[in-house]
Amino acid sequence: MPGGLFNSEDGGDSWTLNRSLRDDPLREQWSGGGAEYPGLHSICVNPRDSDDIVIGVSTGGAWTTLDGGKSWRIDGKGMRAEYMPPELQYEPKAQGAHLVVQCAAAPATLWVQHHNGIFRFDDSGEMLAFGSTTGSLWVSENGGNSWQTASLNLPPIHSVRFERAG
Repeated sequence: MPGGLFNSEDGGDSWTLNRSLRDDPLREQWSGGGAEYPGLHSICVNPRDSDDIVIGVSTGGAWTTLDGGKSWRIDGKGMRAEYMPPELQYEPKAQGAHLVVQCAAAPATLWVQHHNGIFRFDDSGEMLAFGSTTGSLWVSENGGNSWQTASLNLPPIHSVRFERAG
């Protein structure tokens, strides 16, 4: 910390800072979200295309590159940071993405553990919320078109790991 992304071309003997991410003007708006500096913590590399990478930053949102890190865009449309003032709650760079994981079978599907819950993203880039840190859990069996309450009384959900059964 502060958050930075490094790359090695020689098996880890030397490392190079990814300047395109470091020098992005939005990076100056990242915050520590409770820590002194923002932390880059999740790196999801698409196993079918190593130039397609998603990273998570607390607090700075989710970022995507499709060209191996030469350029970056902020993603995460639909995440909501309820701790922010109302006019900033849906601002992508204000999101506390604590962990980003990628589905091995469908790399375009990502889950984000967020300060306010858990969000799912698919090819459309749109978010589907299905859990919360308040102990509520919802289940969708049709890709988020409808939701059923699974529980409202679970212990607070602070971390979730998704694994494919079978």
